[in-house]
Amino acid sequence: MQVAIIRKFAFTALAALALAPVSQAQSTLAGDWKGLLTVGGTQFHILWHAAAAKDGSLTSTLDNVDQGIFAIPVKSVTLKDSHMTLTVDDAIQINGQAIQVSGVYDATVNAAATETKGMWTQTAPQLVPATELDFERIPAAKPAPPSDIDGVWTGILDAGTVKLHVGLKIVNTADGLTAALQSPDQSPAWLPATSIARSGDVLTVEFKPIAATYTAKIGADLASLDGTFTQMSNPLPLKLIRVAADAKPPATPAAAK
Repeated sequence: MQVAIIRKFAFTALAALALAPVSQAQSTLAGDWKGLLTVGGTQFHILWHAAAAKDGSLTSTLDNVDQGIFAIPVKSVTLKDSHMTLTVDDAIQINGQAIQVSGVYDATVNAAATETKGMWTQTAPQLVPATELDFERIPAAKPAPPSDIDGVWTGILDAGTVKLHVGLKIVNTADGLTAALQSPDQSPAWLPATSIARSGDVLTVEFKPIAATYTAKIGADLASLDGTFTQMSNPLPLKLIRVAADAKPPATPAAAK
């Protein structure tokens, strides 16, 4: 049985990281965004991360959450008036193989810089004709006093033929708890949870893009989570130990709803 916490697939629709000159206008794009791309009847949740640096550069990322593909170089991002163009043209490593990814996102940014409406066109590794892709800015998480389970928790998921190190990051915000999942053996990226709920000493965290749920009992000493990680109806025991109580919030909490 193969378990992939952050699933690896052949690339069919985008993900990205970039460094490009930034103007004052472009800096309004800084932040985290989410969108939905439909290719061949299949939906892909796309996350776009953009950050303006002090040295006048814009770092931008596009992630294909459903395929577990993160951080492909974006060649350029330009913004003139309300017209934005984002270009991807670089090779990424997937399962040890270099794959060229080439595509262009042509869009209009609204006056408040909270939404974009546009079209994604891809020429490699496979042709994706002009397809609608709209982004919505994700509000930044508001800080709040930490909960008693804030921090980073780690453990090993034993699937029999494969053992995967797992990390779970929990942070309290003014809007409630947030969580993110990492499988460092597969990717350094953190996957934001789509929901997290706590009822007494029972914690339930859901990750819809990878069809997974983690349900666990919080230890009386607040030092362990003992539960079950279920992905695609395959339940596996997973015990996590708390290793840090001062974790920073995930970059995009609950972004892939």
